[in-house]
Amino acid sequence: QILGTIEESDWSFSGCSELDDIVFGSEVKKIPGRLFQDCTGLTHVEIPGGITEIGNFAFSGCTNLANVTFNKGLKKVGFDAFLGCVALKNIVLPEGLNSLDASFKDCISIESVYIPATIEESDWAFSGCQKLSNVTFGSGIEKVPGRLFQDCTGLTHIEIPGTVTEIGNWAFSGCDALKSISFGKYMSSIAFCSFSKCTNLTDVYYGGTQPQWAEIKIDSNNDPLIGATIHYNADI
Repeated sequence: QILGTIEESDWSFSGCSELDDIVFGSEVKKIPGRLFQDCTGLTHVEIPGGITEIGNFAFSGCTNLANVTFNKGLKKVGFDAFLGCVALKNIVLPEGLNSLDASFKDCISIESVYIPATIEESDWAFSGCQKLSNVTFGSGIEKVPGRLFQDCTGLTHIEIPGTVTEIGNWAFSGCDALKSISFGKYMSSIAFCSFSKCTNLTDVYYGGTQPQWAEIKIDSNNDPLIGATIHYNADI
C-alpha cells in the first residue's frame, strides 16, 4: 500500500517484476516519479480520484500494463510517465486533466484515446503511437494543443468537434497516413506545422463557407492542408 506521506521515490520499486497489485492510500495526492518504473508484472492500475499528478517515468517500462483506470481529479500526467507501456490499447483520460508531457510516448499498441475538453498542454503526448486510429474529444473542447498527435502514423481520419477554434503547433505533424479531417465553422487559427508532413491528406470537410475558410489564420508549413480539397458547408 502506498500512503499519503510519500513525496520522493526514484526507482523505489524499479524492476520488481513480481509486483502485480497496487493499493493507494486515500491521502495520496501524487504518484512520484519513477515509483513503478519497469515493474513488468503490473497488468492493471487504478488511479484514485484523490491523485492530482502522476510523476515523470512513474510507470515507464511496465511492458505488461494493459489497463489504466484514470479517475476525475487528475490534473497532470508527467514526462514519459507511461513511456514504452506497449500493452496499453485504450486510454480514457478524465475531464479536469490539464497537462500531458510525452506521457504515452512509444505506447505502440494504443488504438483509441479520449481527450478531455480541459486539456491545455500536450507536448508529444502520443508520439510514436503507431496503431492509434480512433480519437474522441470531450464535449466543448476549444483547442487541440500543440504536438498532441505528432507522428501518430496510424491515423487516417480526424473528426475535430465544431467547438474547436484553434489547432496548436505540430498537433498532427508527421501523421503521414492521415487522409481526411473535419472541423467546424468556428475554427480561427491553425498554427505553425500543425499538418506538416501529412503527405496523404487529400480532403478537408469544413462546416463553414468558402469566405469563412478564407478568414482562418493558417500559419506556415501547412502545405498539405492548403493543398487538400476543401468541402464547404459540411455537417460537423
